[in-house]
Amino acid sequence: MQPDSLNGRRLKWDHLANARDLGGHPTRHGTPTRARAFVRSDTLSNLTQEGQRALEAYGVRVIVDLRYPQEVAERPNPLARHPRVRYHHVPLLDPSQREEEARLFVHSRVAWHFYVFEQRREAIARIMRLFLDAPDGGVLFHCFVGKDRTGLIAALLLDLADVPHEVIAADYHASEHYLYDLHQQWLSTFDDPEVRARMAALTTCPPEVMLQVLDELEARFGGAYGYLRDSGLDEAEVQALRARLLA
Repeated sequence: MQPDSLNGRRLKWDHLANARDLGGHPTRHGTPTRARAFVRSDTLSNLTQEGQRALEAYGVRVIVDLRYPQEVAERPNPLARHPRVRYHHVPLLDPSQREEEARLFVHSRVAWHFYVFEQRREAIARIMRLFLDAPDGGVLFHCFVGKDRTGLIAALLLDLADVPHEVIAADYHASEHYLYDLHQQWLSTFDDPEVRARMAALTTCPPEVMLQVLDELEARFGGAYGYLRDSGLDEAEVQALRARLLA
């Protein structure tokens, strides 16, 4: 699946580069994922008033911010005190291990995913329970550029809904295209060509990485279902989360 085929789910809210609905994906049992249930995005810090109105009009009622505390302090979420939108900050990664996590990400994107799966089970379980506790309406989750931390949570949700692995990998890969202009601006700040090339490698979202992650998740845990059960969610919670994902 090419990124252009995801355009129907891309949300062009003012000053967001990488927002899209997780609805409309095919599943192995024939029921598509439900539209306006979950939205993944980049940071909302630059979202304009018009963009905020569009987000609310779309039906988003809960925001889960996955960023490090320092990122939130530097770029606060403008909807954190919105009267009609619940805001939760749950760092997916451990701020005390930020340098180690960054080194692992550079070394192996697949190993980074499983480091997070193993070391951040409690945070992931909390995030999933916030999804479950959300009122009627949409849930939006985001990190900084909405690529890897957001992509990991999106992959768990879509795998739980039995979306085929190649479709999940295409959703992950789409971030590389939607963020291209933003990443090019960032890369232009590096004068050294070798440094720029190393940094450019970090902006990619290779679908084969996500395919390997999902295959390994299946082998180790029996997929997202087994992983979430192993991480503390009970059967009723997992089934309720799956139901929220499906039309």
